[in-house]
Amino acid sequence: MSLSYKQFRLLAVACFMVFLKPAQGQLVTRTMFVNALLEEYDSAVTPTFEEDTATTVNVSVHVNGINSVNEQHMDFSVNMYLIQTWNDRRLTFSGLIDAEMLELDSKLISKFWVPDLHFVNEKSSDFHDVTVPNRLLHLYQDGTVVFKTRITVTATCEMALHNFPFDRQNCSLYIKSFGYSNHNLQLMWEEDNPLSRNANLKMSQFTLLDLQHRECHDVPKDTPDNYDNTSFHRIEPLFSCLAVDFMLHRSVGFYTIQIYIPSVLIVVLSWVSFVLDVAAVPARISLGILTVLTMTNMKSIAVSSLPKVSYIKAIDVWMAACLTFVFASLLEFAIVNAFSRRDKEPEAPTNGFQPESVPLTNKDNNIEGPTININNPSGKKVKTNWAGDLDKHSLKAFPLAFLIFTFIYFLAYCT
Repeated sequence: MSLSYKQFRLLAVACFMVFLKPAQGQLVTRTMFVNALLEEYDSAVTPTFEEDTATTVNVSVHVNGINSVNEQHMDFSVNMYLIQTWNDRRLTFSGLIDAEMLELDSKLISKFWVPDLHFVNEKSSDFHDVTVPNRLLHLYQDGTVVFKTRITVTATCEMALHNFPFDRQNCSLYIKSFGYSNHNLQLMWEEDNPLSRNANLKMSQFTLLDLQHRECHDVPKDTPDNYDNTSFHRIEPLFSCLAVDFMLHRSVGFYTIQIYIPSVLIVVLSWVSFVLDVAAVPARISLGILTVLTMTNMKSIAVSSLPKVSYIKAIDVWMAACLTFVFASLLEFAIVNAFSRRDKEPEAPTNGFQPESVPLTNKDNNIEGPTININNPSGKKVKTNWAGDLDKHSLKAFPLAFLIFTFIYFLAYCT
């Protein structure tokens, strides 16, 4: 079988390394072999360019950490290792040197063809270069190439905040080739361990429930290749796509301590006005205004870190209900005060007759004892205490209504 010039040169270098090095003491390194291997290597074309077939690239992802999940900007940041594996028969060196694998320096990566992957929903990304570029390339005898790089990616995540802060979010990271269509490059998940995570991965506000991988063909395309140049009609997807789904569940501990418990205490504090005397107008007015202003301020703080969405969130319902309860307590005092002033007004005579009083006399007709009103022999003034009764009923009705609301609220949003 005839040998090509490249194969002949590689064989000559290999023989020189094996036979001539011990005899002449010359310094023959693997670098010489790698240079000979890359002498006629064209890194501008895919490994299967001459065969006019697609190069299969197996992808795996190791999630090292999730740095942040930002509701206001609708994005998340993930630190990960992206591992790509493919076969390039142009780099085969089986039997030429006594090495199963070559671990190449990151400076040589530019001399090899590597897939042009990009993240479709990326906002920003960074390669790690401390202390050296965090990239490696391993070359095996059969031409298998393993390319691993460490990346931090900030990607968009379309969050649904209807149940905030009891929500669960599904944030996806889409990976595809930028310039090679399915005809030249086919992305596939690695069969063995395509997706892994750091066992100690923790976040401040979220819990990572699950990681899932899938193939996707429904990512919005934004390049001219998605349209037929003659008819301008959308054609079938040209680029293979891989997706990583991050299933996140929000931890409600922070919001329970900072929002829910303080708001409950403020609502309960507003009920103290029901046990105060009706005549304590300054105290009840001050208490009512203080609770209303405090709830308004808490509501502003609670939603300040959230995006200005047009729908109602769970926390909006809670804060609006608490504000309604404390405002209703203040309004209740206004009604009680009105009833109290009405109860203090003297009763007008009925039908133009004045109540008649007669003295009490003994058997000798001598006046003895006080006089009595013949229209009210008991001597007691008959009058209903509307203000006091309203306070008593409010002291029972308000807590009961708040308990019912709380039960329905958590039943609706936590299940």
